[in-house]
Amino acid sequence: MQNQIVWPDYDKSILGIPNSFLKHYGAAATHATLPILDEALAKGCKNVVFIVFDGMGIDMLRANLPPDAFLNRHIAQDILSVYPSTTTAAITAFESGLSPIEHGWLGWSCYFKEIDKCVDLFSNNDRATGRSAAETHMANTHMPYTFIGEKIKAAAPDVTVSRVSPFPQTQTHHASTMSEICTHIRAICRQPGQQFIYAYHPHPDQTMHEHGCCVEPIKQLARHINSEMERLCNTLEDALVIITADHGLIDSVEAKLDDYPAISECLAMMPSVDSRAVSFFVKEGMADIFRTRFNAQFDEDFILLTKEEALSRGIFGVGIPHAKALDFIGDFVALAVGALRIRMNTGPFKPKAMHAGITAQEMIVPLILIEREKRP
Repeated sequence: MQNQIVWPDYDKSILGIPNSFLKHYGAAATHATLPILDEALAKGCKNVVFIVFDGMGIDMLRANLPPDAFLNRHIAQDILSVYPSTTTAAITAFESGLSPIEHGWLGWSCYFKEIDKCVDLFSNNDRATGRSAAETHMANTHMPYTFIGEKIKAAAPDVTVSRVSPFPQTQTHHASTMSEICTHIRAICRQPGQQFIYAYHPHPDQTMHEHGCCVEPIKQLARHINSEMERLCNTLEDALVIITADHGLIDSVEAKLDDYPAISECLAMMPSVDSRAVSFFVKEGMADIFRTRFNAQFDEDFILLTKEEALSRGIFGVGIPHAKALDFIGDFVALAVGALRIRMNTGPFKPKAMHAGITAQEMIVPLILIEREKRP
């Protein structure tokens, strides 16, 4: 059964956040900014703290925290994820200021014709074997981008740019836990001069994949995130804290194409991109047959678009398409609107919740703004 469908709108999306930052610091913004964030930034706080919680959609907050919880009280606006509503596409949009069609990091696992493999973009692993797909990192090699922090530094050299993340990136303050994230942010904000901090935490996404969207472990995690953020913000001064998510999640069940041989026989290769934003490359001459068979089976759970339809609707964003993005989009794209996901891997893990579709649960995320004045 279909849920509420929310189509991407790049004038009201998370893409506006990095572009508001670029505009504020005098760098070129290539997409629409968010006026409410522009207004907050214009107050000129010394410390600008941007925190992304992976998977913390608006539905997760409202279902697992009371309305008067700290985070819920400070939701300034509901905004939308990019499409696909998945970490690979959305985090790269945050970090580059570009839409998915421009930066090319469309989903978890994409087909590289150069090596005839589906490659997990972040890890560079071959999806079929789980081992390294190539000596060079395929996504970094073919779809490099400039981090917005570098653009900010170029336009405003007096601003110190810091990352706080569990991943080993250049000039990153390593933080694997909420406590470590908050410790780094407090220390950086105490340093003299203007500070721009970009922090990322992989939860609640990882926990929601394992347990589902609205169960006790998620409620406990939501309370923990809420209390840690309230404690952090109460210790900061002369700071604007911006909290958001890359996407939300929805409780999901798996469909294996092996169980649908009439559909599988139409495919030139296994599907790719993401389990709820599925790219299908179809055998020559079988496009109409595939469309008929797929819709007969899955029309309540997916909207099937041709590549041309998807591009003309701008679901992957606006701007000059990256050549690899066009490579990754197959003859058809299936956009999830129900509970189903298409099995994309051979591993044993079966997540209870997933993302990348166009349901409200996946697409709507919070823009949380907390201002802390300079103390006398």
